[in-house]
Amino acid sequence: MSVKNARVLREELLLSSYSEMSNVEALAALSVRDIPAAQPIQKSDIREYLRVTGSWLQLKRSSSDAAELAMDSITEDGEYDTGDALVLTKLTEVLDGVAGDVAVPAFVAANRDAILSFGQRLITRAEELHLGHVRLGHVAQARA
Repeated sequence: MSVKNARVLREELLLSSYSEMSNVEALAALSVRDIPAAQPIQKSDIREYLRVTGSWLQLKRSSSDAAELAMDSITEDGEYDTGDALVLTKLTEVLDGVAGDVAVPAFVAANRDAILSFGQRLITRAEELHLGHVRLGHVAQARA
């Protein structure tokens, strides 16, 4: 572990939430995947999801404004940076438009939610702090 990461770990372990924990318990707390974090949504994943759920052809054949906007944006290669609040807001608006579009009855709010969930993952506190792989010896050394 680098000197910088050791310093960050030491500061983290000084927090009151760790004060009554053993080294093993502190390591476990740092290693639990329970912190939501944004990750990019691949447009190819959205296309595949729409095909599997039966919405792709309806979306493709619809001439509604909502469907055309969605198709224009998801047929290009790339990804949506869901860590950017504006991008996430606009993507949500596009998906809301499709969910409310009677020309695409196979796409409902649950589909929108499923697609938006592609942009979320769970990380550990150690990952959030960019500590890399933390071992029991690192915790013991940080507390010494």
